[in-house]
Amino acid sequence: MYADSGGATRGARSGPTAPGPSIGLDTVPRLLPRCRGAREAWRSDQVVNPEDEGKGPATPGGSHLRGELLQQAVEVLQAGIFIYTLEGKLVDVNETACRLHGWTREQMLAMSPAEFIDPSTYHVFDEFRQVVARGEEFRGLARGKRSDGTTFEAGVHGVPVTLDGRVYAFGSVRDVTEEQALREKVAQSQRMEALGRLAGSVAHDFNNLLTVIRLNTEVARASDDPQRVRTRLRSIDEATSRAESITSQLLSFSRTRPIQEELLSVREVVESLVPILERLLPDAVHLRLDLSTELSAVLGSRRALEQIVLNLVVNARDAMRDGGEVVVRAQPVPEGVSMEIVDQGIGMDPETLRRAFEPFFSTKGSEGTGLGLATVVGAVEQLRGTLDVESEPERGTRFRIELPASIAGLATEKDSRSQPPQVDRPLAGRTILVVDDDGLLRRAVCAGLERYGAVALEAAPSEAEGRLADSAIDTLICDVFMPEVSGPALVERVHRSRPDLPVLFVSGFAGAEAGDARMLAKPFSLRQLVGALLEL
Repeated sequence: MYADSGGATRGARSGPTAPGPSIGLDTVPRLLPRCRGAREAWRSDQVVNPEDEGKGPATPGGSHLRGELLQQAVEVLQAGIFIYTLEGKLVDVNETACRLHGWTREQMLAMSPAEFIDPSTYHVFDEFRQVVARGEEFRGLARGKRSDGTTFEAGVHGVPVTLDGRVYAFGSVRDVTEEQALREKVAQSQRMEALGRLAGSVAHDFNNLLTVIRLNTEVARASDDPQRVRTRLRSIDEATSRAESITSQLLSFSRTRPIQEELLSVREVVESLVPILERLLPDAVHLRLDLSTELSAVLGSRRALEQIVLNLVVNARDAMRDGGEVVVRAQPVPEGVSMEIVDQGIGMDPETLRRAFEPFFSTKGSEGTGLGLATVVGAVEQLRGTLDVESEPERGTRFRIELPASIAGLATEKDSRSQPPQVDRPLAGRTILVVDDDGLLRRAVCAGLERYGAVALEAAPSEAEGRLADSAIDTLICDVFMPEVSGPALVERVHRSRPDLPVLFVSGFAGAEAGDARMLAKPFSLRQLVGALLEL
């Protein structure tokens, strides 16, 4: 019941309200039988109906005694009792309400409700009055204000009551500060438990991937057979892609991953994932594509679209332990593109379906992180789409994603910025300086740039300004977050003497920003790196 009435300005006393009949707590015995929630406090057979007054006592002592007892009960209740007109005028309070706030009854009746409510919960009183005016019960939380300026968490319960043809708002308030603190402790404990499960699952997955990379590296190093080396390198590449998918899921789930939008051909993206999908699926699970050739382009993050397909296909695989078929379908609809991932798996019962998209909820026990479908929700939101799911036990599951069309029309392979350069040495003639605090990463980037024809140089952050005095350097690749100096600060200093130097920022940090400069999120492929450089 806490807030100011009507349209009162926040922080100010509410304006005058329409006067109501003078009633008080001595009227409560007549109000209580009409209170819809009264049976929660008193049994209805303990209350005298006003229509029965004057007909003689129902029990020894008569209705007058009962009225006095009820009035005393109201005064000693552990809850503060407030009676308001629907216009927001406080007409009476009990002693508990006065003790809660630290004012006398006379003081409170002379005050605006806004004076004993914390400003952050002014809105609760308006909601309370609106609900009660509709003849409904209200429950909520607010923050009460005491005479000494301190505040307390208040549990609010309100119901409409009628007296002499006029409706009043009858409310009770309890100090639930300790209860709320206990709930927060429990919630924090549950969050820490969930994070512990997540950390354990992620560590397990990364340790597996690191083992794959290390063993394949050792085998490739010891082999003289070029074909065997290429096979090992493909396995390493697959492991890094899986690691990237895990970090991408975490960042998308937290909604902090930098979004790089481009025109996307849904058909091309799905077809490019087929080699990965086929390796993810066991022999007993068959993948079938049903992709229209007349799909509109969608504007968004390629990684988000890949996450949707990968996570839903993996979800379908796990639902078909005995084998079956998973269908990835994409068809044109008037608003854009409709995608479906359909499986023949075990399906979901209503309770599982209700919780399917909850973070950390998993039916796979220790094998699942509980982030797969939560990640899909985030990815669909990034693409400005909608997501629906249909499922029944033993009848499979159908996920349907509707993606809005881009105004650019139909996308073709050449529309996608992620396509590889069509020239063998597109960076020939360019001299590029790579600045990062990680030496291994600097050397790897330089090797890739040289593969595409560039002269690649590297520098630690402390060396960068000196190296950039060389006018032969015509492009800078710079990390955003470095311990010695931030990338934007370094570039700001460099641009004082070389304002036209093109810069490509790179970062693996969620939420990294670089103003209007081009940004490439780690991890990135050589194709993505070269494509970004060609756009500078």
